[in-house]
Amino acid sequence: MYSYRLDMKRISLLLFLATAAVFVTCLRAPNYPIQPVIAFYSISNNKVHSCSSQNDTIFMDISFTSGSGQIGSDTAGNLFLIDKRQQSAPPDTNRIPFVPIQGAGNGISGKIHLSLYARDLICLPGCNNPLNHDVDTLIYDIYIKDRAGRISNTIQSAPIYLQCK
Repeated sequence: MYSYRLDMKRISLLLFLATAAVFVTCLRAPNYPIQPVIAFYSISNNKVHSCSSQNDTIFMDISFTSGSGQIGSDTAGNLFLIDKRQQSAPPDTNRIPFVPIQGAGNGISGKIHLSLYARDLICLPGCNNPLNHDVDTLIYDIYIKDRAGRISNTIQSAPIYLQCK
């Protein structure tokens, strides 16, 4: 009987230590760089009819991390999409809503969900696909800027195929 109690004490101690280890691991603040970092996450559909009256929509997700926690704004545009077909054109500007700091640390992470409406995506004259002039390929360079003016890395979207006619 004595050895049974000893084993129960050991098991209880091991369970307590395992539980404490999980809590300590979960409570650690993230250690992200101060400058925002983004990565392409997913795209829902990459083929749409451009300029159509249909409600074709492309949903794109981008993940982000920021050690400063200063992502989003209530007023200014802070997400930039540059049409690689028109490098000299000004970027499309979108606004990431204010993101509150998570927990005790300043580091935050999350996903940005973009909705791109087909009626707003333009086909350039002549379309850039030499085999099929009815299809244009659109790729965006994407970056964000935090409230302190720090600019993230630049990523590329997956290709979006626009049916032009």
